[in-house]
Amino acid sequence: MAHESSGKGTLRLSRRGMLAGSAVLAAPLPAMAARASLPASALLSGGRLPADVRAALAGATLLHGSADTPITGIMVATVPSLSVLRQAVATGCNLVLSAEAPLYSRPLPEDANPFAKAGAERLFADPVYKEKAAYLAEHKLIVYRLPTRSGARSGEGVPSTYSPLFTTHLARALGLAPMANAPWFFSTPPIPLGTLVQRAQMSVGAHGGLRVIGDLAMPVRKVCVVPGTAEVVATLTHLRQADVLVTGDLREWEIVPYIADSRAAGHPKGLVALGRILSEQPGTRALAAALRAAHPGLPVSMAERADPFWRI
Repeated sequence: MAHESSGKGTLRLSRRGMLAGSAVLAAPLPAMAARASLPASALLSGGRLPADVRAALAGATLLHGSADTPITGIMVATVPSLSVLRQAVATGCNLVLSAEAPLYSRPLPEDANPFAKAGAERLFADPVYKEKAAYLAEHKLIVYRLPTRSGARSGEGVPSTYSPLFTTHLARALGLAPMANAPWFFSTPPIPLGTLVQRAQMSVGAHGGLRVIGDLAMPVRKVCVVPGTAEVVATLTHLRQADVLVTGDLREWEIVPYIADSRAAGHPKGLVALGRILSEQPGTRALAAALRAAHPGLPVSMAERADPFWRI
């Protein structure tokens, strides 16, 4: 619920301001010279990038810095941790593109309730928050957060799709094939749920373990893939048409009971929860590779994030 800070004071981003920050990424790309000092607004657009990458960048939100600052290098990360920010500075990268916000939360709306504002003020006083905010400001880092879901919604208010950058590349890592006109769904020749779980664990590097619901012998043909966090209404709307939900994280008191009840009701579904960070990492890898190919004269680094959990 908190908003981002520039380190020199509090930066309150209105909806208008956030949209303006996003819009600059869609600006036309000027002619590129070798190692030209271009601003983020120009560097992150253009026809040489794949469609899913262009869509993600067009929907990104500027959280820190200025879109007009000349770019010296790009750091792509799922989570812009303090160590990642230090790595960016050490390698000469002043632009950070990430799936998550650097200061732990989304910007606080101008009309936030008093409870949310009080929580935000406590966060701003935290020494870890202050250290990281100061580092961002000191090194004039530019940070954009990439969208994991699209803004398009159906007549029922349900998101029509999640970001293809994250959805497609997570599905591809799991060995799933896209389905025509069905961006939520991916297919596979019939396999047991246990086989899908094994693929998931190996492809995302989940050394802390996965969270699974369902009979490991149940056949899987159609999978609903939701990277990041699974929204309740959107996910349940589409899960009715799939055998299994593969997602990052979810609210245990809503989707989990539904999946548990599905077996008792005679319509069994499966769940594979990878963890939010691991579910988003295939997309960030694809983004880094696309930017490297589009701008060979500019340093582009990918900060791999290992599974942050361990089990006992």
